[in-house]
Amino acid sequence: MAAAAVPGFDLATRAYARLAAGDRRGADALFGAAIAAADAGGGAPQAADWTRARQQLRRRWSGDAFVLFRDAGTPGGAAASPVLGGGQSGGSLAWRIDPLARRPLAVLARVYAAHDDRDLIDGKTTQAALGVRWQPLPGVSIAAERLIAVGRQTSGDWNFRVAVGGERQLGPVRVDGYGEAGARGNGDVYAGGEARAAVPVGRVAGVGLSAGPGVWGSIQTGFVTVSRVDVGAGVTGRLPAGVAVRADYRWRVAGNAAPISGPAVTVSVGF
Repeated sequence: MAAAAVPGFDLATRAYARLAAGDRRGADALFGAAIAAADAGGGAPQAADWTRARQQLRRRWSGDAFVLFRDAGTPGGAAASPVLGGGQSGGSLAWRIDPLARRPLAVLARVYAAHDDRDLIDGKTTQAALGVRWQPLPGVSIAAERLIAVGRQTSGDWNFRVAVGGERQLGPVRVDGYGEAGARGNGDVYAGGEARAAVPVGRVAGVGLSAGPGVWGSIQTGFVTVSRVDVGAGVTGRLPAGVAVRADYRWRVAGNAAPISGPAVTVSVGF
């Protein structure tokens, strides 16, 4: 059946366009109309995707968590030298006040910890944050948070952060990127980002695999200013329930921060 002849297809196409433009309420209404048209017309293969997209739009709660395994590169652990981009773990939980608002506002809670020289969570570096996040444009967010010291090597302060991210499919190539910049109340500033491209390379035990290059960069000020730029390549496996596992080899090509070049494994989950 031609795409245009699929019941509800044109409505769903308009819904995706509205969503890309930031009109979440309009997209929700069009997805609902597309699903109803598919039901009335005997069904559509894409109806399940439209239903999931609408459920995602209406969801108030969202969250993510990650663990990055990477050698800190210093025998004395994270405190022995400037470490940026080493092993770390973190997670966040957000609640949208009105999930269909054009510029949704959410209450946000986060927790983060660096890893020690055994690549285990270092409790002394644990820090939490509580604040609000505003999304003025699709893929763009502005957050104001209160940092809360949990471990003895952290401190409480205000934090302001702007982040941007997105992905695009270019034929068989999936390109995604993320960047953020922010400032703390004490005057320290930071910025970081990454960009990756990947193509499907097959399946192993039912898990879809993709591979491709990536670039990572970050900088932060403080007692000393530390920075790094890495380039590399990796393989990603996407599992059920929103779990992704990525194995990279990253070469540090600029900057003064540990660790040096080496492998990195990231396990992440989001909902």
